[in-house]
Amino acid sequence: MPSLRTLGLAFLTLLAAAPGAAAGSDASLFLVDTTFSDRRTTINRLDPATGDMRLVADLGSSLSPVFGLAAASNKVLYATGTDTSMNDACLGLRACLLLRVELTPDPFLPDITIVGPVRSSGGVVTEIIGLAFRSDGMLLATSQETDSLYVIDPATGWATPVGEIDLDLHGGDTTIDDQGQIWLWSNLGAGSGLYQVDPVTARASAFQLFPGISTAGLAAVGHKGIMYVSRPSGDQLIGIDPVTGFAVVSLALTLDGLPFDHSRGDLDSPFCGDDASCDDGNPATSDLCTPGGCRYRPVTDMDILCPCEGPGRPWANHGEYVSCVAAASQPGINRMTWAGKVRGSGNDRAVRTRGRGQIVSPAARSSCGT
Repeated sequence: MPSLRTLGLAFLTLLAAAPGAAAGSDASLFLVDTTFSDRRTTINRLDPATGDMRLVADLGSSLSPVFGLAAASNKVLYATGTDTSMNDACLGLRACLLLRVELTPDPFLPDITIVGPVRSSGGVVTEIIGLAFRSDGMLLATSQETDSLYVIDPATGWATPVGEIDLDLHGGDTTIDDQGQIWLWSNLGAGSGLYQVDPVTARASAFQLFPGISTAGLAAVGHKGIMYVSRPSGDQLIGIDPVTGFAVVSLALTLDGLPFDHSRGDLDSPFCGDDASCDDGNPATSDLCTPGGCRYRPVTDMDILCPCEGPGRPWANHGEYVSCVAAASQPGINRMTWAGKVRGSGNDRAVRTRGRGQIVSPAARSSCGT
């Protein structure tokens, strides 16, 4: 029987000889990294065909280290950072704060919102190392502190436990493919490798082990095709075939063409890049990119009055588009208010609030005008 060292060397030999990866989809691949020296956290857009990256967001050090990353689109990402303030919401541990990061043209000025500490009925959830969007727009997360799988509401940070994973979680990451299968990598020495996780029970089963190989991130572009892992030791991007479990690509990580020192962090890709990437060519549908993937709905009068691309010109900003929808939706809200009076289903204010939620909220969550 070959030794673990022999197996590891054979794996690396295969990687060194593997061909480059083909370009994926309109979605991007992102890598978050926190250095050990100055705890600076950066988010980089990564080209899986070359391994080269460019900086898209510098988060500084006040929320570092950042362990988990989930991409809602090519512009909006969620991450799990650390409370380094006097409040110490992470209770002396790390990666308990849910962060919403909106990319801007200036990578040194990202729009960062602290949603809050991730909480469950058992208290604050810490050491969240795996983070990925589910097709319903909710976040799946794994904690190496509790060895458990959670479903997180990205709007509030509330975490519902799915169950304890029958595996010691140490580093690695979690991702979901386009069939809803949950994949997990844990760094366990002889047990390091790729596991499948039952979405109902959270039980894990080994799919392909790579003894002695440690990774930081796991994701596939657009949640399809080859799964990529980022490997701090060797500063590599490794592609793994999800059917066979074999490594099929190995690339050196570079930043603007220069060698990149990958320390720790996470890797993720959104289901879709933006609304344009969801275009189905059908003029009768309005195409939206959501955190859970493309959504299609029949075109309504609202889309005619407030087209996503702008009224004969691009929208000045997202707020102008939302204001148009709010104004155009007022007759519909008035009709809902009248219907509520007839049915006795609530007071005017409550019905109007529900009406705005049903009509305006989707516009506010869209990328129109951005």
